[in-house]
Amino acid sequence: MKKVLIIAVLVLLVRELFVTPQLHSATAHGGLLFPISSDDTKPSDEKIQHIPYSSSFSACLLFKDDNVILPEWLAYHYTVLPLRRVIVGIDPVSIIDPTPIFELYRTIGMNITVWKNDSFWPFEDSQNFTFHNGTSYDVMRSRHKDRQKYFYQACLRQLRDEKRRWTILYDTDEYIAFNYFDDDEDYSQSQPDDGTMARIKLNQSSTVVEHINSHADPQFDKSTCIYLARYLFPSLESNHDVIQQGTDKVFNASFFNTLRYRYRPPLGGPQRGKSMVDASRYADESVKTPHKVLGNKCIGDWIGKQNSFRIHHYVGPLETFHRPGFAKKDASDFIRRNEVGKVVVDNRTPMYGSESMTWLSHFAKLVGMETAFRLTQNLIWREKIELQAILKKQDSEGGLQGTNWSAISSKEGSKLFD
Repeated sequence: MKKVLIIAVLVLLVRELFVTPQLHSATAHGGLLFPISSDDTKPSDEKIQHIPYSSSFSACLLFKDDNVILPEWLAYHYTVLPLRRVIVGIDPVSIIDPTPIFELYRTIGMNITVWKNDSFWPFEDSQNFTFHNGTSYDVMRSRHKDRQKYFYQACLRQLRDEKRRWTILYDTDEYIAFNYFDDDEDYSQSQPDDGTMARIKLNQSSTVVEHINSHADPQFDKSTCIYLARYLFPSLESNHDVIQQGTDKVFNASFFNTLRYRYRPPLGGPQRGKSMVDASRYADESVKTPHKVLGNKCIGDWIGKQNSFRIHHYVGPLETFHRPGFAKKDASDFIRRNEVGKVVVDNRTPMYGSESMTWLSHFAKLVGMETAFRLTQNLIWREKIELQAILKKQDSEGGLQGTNWSAISSKEGSKLFD
């Protein structure tokens, strides 16, 4: 099975490199203009502007050049959590400015704060760190790990002071999902000793915070930190007609990783998990790792058999996997990441509520069809064009070797987005 999957990924890679895919077309839902007329263009103030803190989620998001996948991530979590408060830590050597994307999402009631230039570092000498052409990969890797630690700590303190509650701490290629049973999963092996089972009480027509507030899962009442199993979705596509089902015809599902990719390993084979934290109960603990953020204070089954939710991790297409910047990923990394072995089909996660509607269509109901199109597919298309131009320029200048990192991390470069 693993060999078959690798061959399938190689076929996809050839198509990505040498064939103009459907989602690159400026016609058939792929253009920059809203393709249908509609009076439903404004978000509903009653639904999206005045959600209390106890009924919404926050996020601590460390960000670097993920502009292409950022609109989907924001729209998905806006709908499913619902996400209304985001603190973003921008990597100081980022090349692409995400500010226009954040500005658009502020118009639908999302409170977004951007921290730049490592302002959250606790030591001044660390804030003045300079990335230059001679900086080794090991130094940059260590720097990134420290940045995650200090950013998460500062972010959780800020959200606690704002009296916010549940907060997600994972990346823009990762998405929370209801932890439904696989078709061949043995319910009895997932049953806890006390006879309760939060997973059989899941209701995908409700949001994540509604499930938490229902107290169906006692983990959220007991702990400050919940550790969720994480599953990799390789770049193996389902049929376009299948992924389009339940999505309004104005959208092309191929633009959205959560709709386009439906294959993942069985629930018994997760990656290292990620965490969500109740910021209101954060007591200034040190962040241990980006996975189990508060160490032993995080509870949850790492295989995921007891958890109400899980994390889905999408490799995505090569065109977005191949990003600019330090230690950028190439085709060999793309193939290696897709070596996942046995996979199952997950057609339930993209749906919201009834089996006839995806989360994207529900997002359009919340904010209006034209607004939804402008904040997702239109933005993704625009960012793809910008990314391709940047990669082409970088490659023409010699790739990473031709990039002047000293200039990028200089005083002028670090303020590119101010």
